[in-house]
Amino acid sequence: MSHITHFYHLAALSYVQGPGIAPWTPYFDNSYYVAALQKPAGRDLPTGTDVWDKVIADYVVALGMRRVALDAAAIFTGRTPMQLSLVIGGTTYTKSQADIDKARTKLNVIKEFIARNYIPLVAIVGGILYPSYLSVGRGHGNLLAWGVFDEDLAGGNNPNRLLKRGYVLNGNNASLVRTLDPDALVFEHTKYSRYDDDPTKTVHKNTAGLQPKNGYTNPNWASGYTWAKAPRIRVGSTNYPMEVGPLARMAVHGADRSGAKTNVWDDYKLGEALSYQPVHALLGTFATVNWTTGISVMDRHLARAFEAMKIIDRITGTGGWLDQLALKAEGASSYTEWTMPSGRVSGYGAHEAPRGALAHWVEVTDGKISNYQCVVPTTWNVGPRDADNTMGTIEQAISGAAISGVKSGGQAVPVEALRIVQSFDPCIACTVHVVDGEGLSGKEVG
Repeated sequence: MSHITHFYHLAALSYVQGPGIAPWTPYFDNSYYVAALQKPAGRDLPTGTDVWDKVIADYVVALGMRRVALDAAAIFTGRTPMQLSLVIGGTTYTKSQADIDKARTKLNVIKEFIARNYIPLVAIVGGILYPSYLSVGRGHGNLLAWGVFDEDLAGGNNPNRLLKRGYVLNGNNASLVRTLDPDALVFEHTKYSRYDDDPTKTVHKNTAGLQPKNGYTNPNWASGYTWAKAPRIRVGSTNYPMEVGPLARMAVHGADRSGAKTNVWDDYKLGEALSYQPVHALLGTFATVNWTTGISVMDRHLARAFEAMKIIDRITGTGGWLDQLALKAEGASSYTEWTMPSGRVSGYGAHEAPRGALAHWVEVTDGKISNYQCVVPTTWNVGPRDADNTMGTIEQAISGAAISGVKSGGQAVPVEALRIVQSFDPCIACTVHVVDGEGLSGKEVG
């Protein structure tokens, strides 16, 4: 649901000019879009059969897919996204075959949409209509994933997961490291952050970085330029800013596979997927997708689409998670009793959210939380410069990007920067900045 929503309803309208009605308005001037994705002159609604009409129709169908995905999850969780059935120690849900069958039916509808619509449309937008974005927005090329979806109870620092754990430096698959300890590797810098990483709140210290388990989060407006810290992976004495998210997960997952770089997308073939997409036939002689996977704006979008297919394949396929659930006894409990520890204890958990690597550190003293720190996906991507003055991931990706200078509504709109940032899918509630009407040179007000 998250990946479908991001591509169709958050990012697509930066590449496709919408109809002349809400929620598609306002939109950019025609010059911001390739001709095939401009709104046809003289009509505001999709009433024809050209490429634009098909893409807008896909947008509406995708809204329905969001609902189907949430319905399927709610069968097991009571509702989504604020689940009612998940509690510390397990889940209050008890299995029934009827629920499993109902979920499978819904998920197969989404699987068909991903294969016939989502993957092909991303391939068309990136490989045919906006190919320049296959070489835009690379960033540092450092990719990190904690891994997600345990396939057994092996545990440890390299658990058996559907999407593997590891990191890659400078886009070099040969640098792949799989066995890693987040508790030892992660450091947060606050030199340019609006926080004092000190329990007394008296000095802006720790410019060299602290491990989250030793960190604090105390606001100080005057001490930096952003409300994000600067998380880094420390290898030896070097601090590396990392990109996290679907592209990082898919690249790390496939980085040690043999063969060409295209293997990071596993076994899904673009050519086969394209044959399903109704837009494809309308592009005629332009319908050849040449896509060598790398690190770019469009690679991030395609990674989301392929990851969605990989996960739903594992849920619904033969021997997949629904089949495994069906083997459990009817009404089997999924809850383990637990008690709050005594004394002073600490721990951490590293996992993946749709936006990327997520880790939480907690310290409990006499049954109460005495310190809690988390390093969330958006912080990895939007974080500022560190103690070495190395740019954060999105900062680096935007740096040097060509700006077309085309006017939209009388204002210069750097749409290239917008498309780069959108490809990371940052959380809009994290470190939001507001400027007044004077524009980017005006006073920051919040």
